[in-house]
Amino acid sequence: MDSAVQVTEDQLFPSQVWHSELVNGNELNAELLREIADLRATVKSVKKSNELGWHSPTNMHKRTAFKPLCNSIHAMADVISESMKLRTDRRLVIETFWVNVNPKHAYNALHEHPLSVLSGVYYVQADQKSGRLRFRDPRDAKRMNPWQVDASAQSDQRHWDRVPYNPVAGKLILFPGWLEHDVEANQSDAERISISFNMGLQKK
Repeated sequence: MDSAVQVTEDQLFPSQVWHSELVNGNELNAELLREIADLRATVKSVKKSNELGWHSPTNMHKRTAFKPLCNSIHAMADVISESMKLRTDRRLVIETFWVNVNPKHAYNALHEHPLSVLSGVYYVQADQKSGRLRFRDPRDAKRMNPWQVDASAQSDQRHWDRVPYNPVAGKLILFPGWLEHDVEANQSDAERISISFNMGLQKK
């Protein structure tokens, strides 16, 4: 008699993260670097989750120089909205938008973006030592009694508490505002320069 148990595994409550590498990233970044240099020379840093870095005010999407990037963000959000079956009389729009400049050893502490439907980051300048963006498993109760897994299971994402994304210049990443994340310390001699933003719903 066959005693094998037939088991079905369902993946419940997925947390989506969307990303894209902009085709015009190099040209766009050259323009953004010039604008950001001017900003840093005249605007004082704001303190948020950034540690040791420079953080601009959060209304940078109103500046003309950032409009091309905002257009790309809205285009990507439209694709996500269609995939997620957002109501056709609603659209995701940028509500806050700011620049992060992180020199060597600077990092961003664990945080989320309350009340934002989507949040995101765009990398203007980064390399493989710049520090990864890491998303934390939002299921707090899971940390009470985690699986004691074999060493061979370390690559199994079902057991990961954090999922990292490498910083790549020209890469745009969007994620739910409630998804906790941090950014590792920059170990590169070059500054990590990125732009972060929050999006909310607006009637069309």
